[in-house]
Amino acid sequence: MIIVNRPRAISKQRLASFEAYENTDLTMIKSVFSNYVENAPALTRKNRPDLINDLITVDIETTTISAGTRFNRSDHPFAFPYLYQIYFAGSVVFFRNDQKFTDFIIWADDLLNHAGKTLPCYIHNASFEYQFFKSRIPINFDSVFALQSRRIARFETLKGGIEFRCSYLLSNMSLEKFTENYCTETYRKDKELIDYELLRFPWSDLDNEVLYYSGMDVITLYHAVKSIIEKEGDTTKTVPITSTGYVRRACRSACIGNNTKHYRTEEEKETYNIYKRYRNMFLKCAPTYEQYNMLRAAFRGGNTHANRFKAGFVVENVGSFDFASSYPAALVCYDGFPMGKLMECTQALKTPDDITRYAGRYWLVITAVFKDLRLRDPYNTPCPYIPLAKGTRQWELDENGKRKPRHGEYDNGRMLMQDGYFEMTFLGCEWDVIRKQYEGEIKVKKAFYTVKGELPYALRKTCFEWYQKKTELKNVPGAEYEYMKSKNRVNSVYGMMVEQIIKKIIDIDKTGAISERLPTEEEAREQIAEFLKPRNRKFLLYQWGVTITAICRVRHMEIIDLFGRDFIYGDTDSVKAEHPEKYFKAVEEYNARWIAYAKQCGLPISAYTKEGEEQILGFLDYEKSHFSDKFVTLGAKKYCSETDGKLEITVAGVPKKLGARLLGSIDNFKPGYTFKTSDSDDLDIRQSWKKLLTYRDDLDESIIIDGHKLTLKSCIALERTTYELDISDEYEALTGYHDRYETLLEEDPEIWE
Repeated sequence: MIIVNRPRAISKQRLASFEAYENTDLTMIKSVFSNYVENAPALTRKNRPDLINDLITVDIETTTISAGTRFNRSDHPFAFPYLYQIYFAGSVVFFRNDQKFTDFIIWADDLLNHAGKTLPCYIHNASFEYQFFKSRIPINFDSVFALQSRRIARFETLKGGIEFRCSYLLSNMSLEKFTENYCTETYRKDKELIDYELLRFPWSDLDNEVLYYSGMDVITLYHAVKSIIEKEGDTTKTVPITSTGYVRRACRSACIGNNTKHYRTEEEKETYNIYKRYRNMFLKCAPTYEQYNMLRAAFRGGNTHANRFKAGFVVENVGSFDFASSYPAALVCYDGFPMGKLMECTQALKTPDDITRYAGRYWLVITAVFKDLRLRDPYNTPCPYIPLAKGTRQWELDENGKRKPRHGEYDNGRMLMQDGYFEMTFLGCEWDVIRKQYEGEIKVKKAFYTVKGELPYALRKTCFEWYQKKTELKNVPGAEYEYMKSKNRVNSVYGMMVEQIIKKIIDIDKTGAISERLPTEEEAREQIAEFLKPRNRKFLLYQWGVTITAICRVRHMEIIDLFGRDFIYGDTDSVKAEHPEKYFKAVEEYNARWIAYAKQCGLPISAYTKEGEEQILGFLDYEKSHFSDKFVTLGAKKYCSETDGKLEITVAGVPKKLGARLLGSIDNFKPGYTFKTSDSDDLDIRQSWKKLLTYRDDLDESIIIDGHKLTLKSCIALERTTYELDISDEYEALTGYHDRYETLLEEDPEIWE
């Protein structure tokens, strides 16, 4: 056993030291673990081993060897663990090589199996460790629960003795943030000061600093998971798999409560009656296979777009307007949700006026074919609404007999015009926006309608209460946990509504490799039938989530239209515009109309901060703190602002603070600029930079390094990568960008050769 002490660079508030066992202490390790398993409290489970009501934690440290380097002459990078750490019974165990770790896991699995117990083991980002573990320890691949092919939630050892779980999915936070929110100062994860790009091998000497950081990863994770379980009143048996599970559980309880038929009191009887009424409504509204596929086609995210007439220009004095809790506002206040059986109305929609009439009276979903679609007034439409990606174009044959789509013109993925036919699915609440912007012929291919209404009162009430707590507890000393919980949950209610009913089929082969495929029609219909079974206690309808994003896009478009040509950029719940002072009166009038509408929802729409400031759901606020002296955008999710000399950037895939630091000047924000780091940069820059993940699934070989044998198996190699600002040729031609700036292409002599 060794004692690992806190390095001087670490705050004295952190754990001063901890005990750790190494490979050579295997007899003692097994003795401590055996005693732990024997005395740990366990929960009974039907037809399954008892579940220990405690947990252990595991983590690994890895080294990546890039391709074409001294130790790797191949064309692909690889990685390997040089340190395994496990935390249980108050001690850390370090293993330095694969075989030692594997032997211990096999022994522990066998011990737990004979004891008739299963031990939960949390890993922060189990998807990463699974890629290494699947070829190193015996895993029951039938037990793997994957949300996606590279997103692992849970898996078990071969005999079921250890159940690995993902704490990142449970918390939806980095380990640093997770421990900050759930642990005392003693057990918080500190920002790494270790250079993980240094080559370390299973035989390398590791100093106290490396061991402390590595050990604290599993110690702090243990305390964070224990804390969240205790604060939520859970056990290892009831704790959900993902953070959304907490929201789903609370909303399910509010909506359908306890559905037992064996009630003993009048209160229990009424609870059961509430369940029956809700269940009847749910089954009546549930979509069929055909209707669900239409809803999937109609689903879109937030409205994110840049004004093509201003793209690439550095614009001065730009204001920002934000909707307060846009999605929760729609959920609580909107009265246009589908609240009845979906019935076909295809034959009733012969003309655009028919669609307008039905959309005004009913909730509507339509699959339509447009012919020769084009903007009515392209120069006064800075944000075209129809996305090319959500529809199907007509094809034709080129001079070589190959298929190609009919001619069209597009604004960063939004449709300006399209020759021939274009098929898409949309909701009735979107029709006014589409009809106002576009002209062309339309034929309804399929349509369903139902009555409009508000979402169930209990669901809306639960959502508002979280919004109210989030508002009231912000910056209140001692209420940090409740504030954080309420904030996360009010923002998660929408997310659970768009859980897909028909999911991809996850296939796992005998090596643990995971692949996805689309279900057959028969499998898809079986998934819908399973979704509706009472035992699954489903209570949310997919069409509700589809409607939330649609109505929020419509509200977003209303504000874009209000700003007209001064609109610069919009993203989901915010709009940036030139000359914001010109629109204060119009925004005030818009908010007055919204408040009058929202007050009819039957619930409060306001909450108050600790200073007594009123916060109104769905209110359009002018964000003074987001005012920009200068602003430039190159399209969706690509913009840069400068205020009082401070740069801020938003580029998908580039860290905000570090990206702004590397950019240096707003004048550099143009096509051809490359965000990159070098080996000579500070540790903080290199550690924080985005990583390229290379998955090696079939790797199985051995190499000799400095006289040591190193076995290579499945892994994930992590390497710093670069990001180049660019725009498509089509967008460059559309915006006239090439004529305004010298781009990287003009400076490259090879282009002229």
